This record gives sequence, C-alpha cells and structure tokens, in this order.
Amino acid sequence: QIVVMFGIICLIFMRLPTRKRRFNKIWVGALFTTVAWIIASQLFTFFMANFSRINAIYGALNVFILLSLWFNLNTTLLLIGAHLNRRYQFRKEFSGGLFQIQNLPDELSEDDEIE
Repeated sequence: QIVVMFGIICLIFMRLPTRKRRFNKIWVGALFTTVAWIIASQLFTFFMANFSRINAIYGALNVFILLSLWFNLNTTLLLIGAHLNRRYQFRKEFSGGLFQIQNLPDELSEDDEIE
C-alpha cells in the first residue's frame, strides 16, 4: 500500500506540472508527502474515533465537514511536497543551501539613486 501510494504521488509530481520532471528531482517531495499522508491518516482516524460527539452536534452535515477537512489536509500535504521538490531542485542546480534565496541583486551602493 505504501509503495503504491508513493508511486501515485510520484506520477502526480512528474506529470501534472507544465514541465515534465524526472524521478531524481521529485523523490524528496513524494517521500515526504507519502509519510506525512500516512501519519495524517492515522491521526485523522484517531480523531474520528475519539471525538464522536461531533456527530451529535452537526448530524448529517458532519460527513461534508469532515470530508472537506480531509481534502484540505491532503491538498496541503501535496503542496508542501511540491514545494520541497522545487527547493531540492534549486539546491541541486545552484548547489546552495536548501532554503537559501538565489540570484538576489547586489546591495545598493552610495552612488545609486533611488527614484
């Protein structure tokens, strides 16, 4: 199950962007997303089992509320994984730090005019 999930997330990260990506540039984000998704699934199951009074409060709307929460959580994990892929790609291309900003303009000298 974990291998299948990792493969599907790899395909999402490889095929959905406008530029096609290779596996060596997307495996970091796919691995993070897979592990985080499994942990989030376990925590969400624990939440559902221990907080059943939500059903008494919201009734039938409970399904829609929890389903939208679940979609939001998974989408956020996919976006974080895609962001990690992009940072990993920059690190490999520019050989800088993982969270180092690249290609910043030099600071203004005293002779430069600001308009």
